[in-house]
Amino acid sequence: MAIPLLRTFASEHLKRDTAMKTALKWTLRVLKFVFTNESFRNFIASLLGKPGDKKAGNK
Repeated sequence: MAIPLLRTFASEHLKRDTAMKTALKWTLRVLKFVFTNESFRNFIASLLGKPGDKKAGNK
């Protein structure tokens, strides 16, 4: 009786582990995009109200 319960637990653990790996992979992809894309960084800076490179060059 303990064996089927153990199999069910292991199956749920593997599903959760796979979901966590997928979420981590997508999080790292998003962070890589944010830190390597200059136009996206300028967009975030404009939303936060911080002066970007373009505004500093116009002065």
